[in-house]
Amino acid sequence: MSWKKVTIADADGIKIESLQTGYKLRWQAMGAPDDAIVLINKEAPAEGVHIFFNPRAVLIAGPLLRTYAPEDCAQPDPATVAVFVSSE
Repeated sequence: MSWKKVTIADADGIKIESLQTGYKLRWQAMGAPDDAIVLINKEAPAEGVHIFFNPRAVLIAGPLLRTYAPEDCAQPDPATVAVFVSSE
């Protein structure tokens, strides 16, 4: 399984928050595993905000992720992303 990328056009705050909240609830229900990584780009490109899920996070997100039309992608450059979901 590969990394997945979700693009949310025009930095739609409601969709971003909905995805973050929905994923965090599923992640916490699974015991908040450290190997499930979700990242967001630090600077949004013209096409919108990119949110990246590593393979473990993809499994946790399940059907929630399908709602956002995920695309396969390479692991993002660590210098360009920040943590999107964490235990804090």
